[in-house]
Parts: sequence; structure tokens; C-alpha cells
Amino acid sequence: EYCAAARNALFLVTESERDSLPVDPWEAERVARLLGYLHHPQASLRDDYLRLTRHARHVVERVFYGREDAAT
Repeated sequence: EYCAAARNALFLVTESERDSLPVDPWEAERVARLLGYLHHPQASLRDDYLRLTRHARHVVERVFYGREDAAT
């Protein structure tokens, strides 16, 4: 759900389909605000994105590769 919302917000801001966070500060600010980040929007968006993608990677490594130590 988070990824879909981020992708939709990115499309609204850039008018193009992308699958990565914007590097342009203006675009990142707009996307973050559309997603509801009001306090330090760019940093909060980036932090949540990194937290969620790290967790997803850990799950994939554990489920598909049997790596219990994937968090390190």
C-alpha cells in the first residue's frame, strides 16, 4: 500500500511513471507532502522508505534463501 501511494504521488508530481524516490529536492518535497509528511518531509519520506525496503529485503532473504542472519 505504501509503495503504491508513493508511486501515485510521484506520478502526480512528475507526470511520469517512476519506481524510485526523486533526487530533485523540489520533487521530493512535493511527493513527501502529498504522502502526509509535514515535519521534515524529505527526510521523513527517505527514512520510512529505507526502513520499509530493508524490512522487505530481510523477509525475501529469509523466506526465499533461508537466511536467518539477513538482518546483518
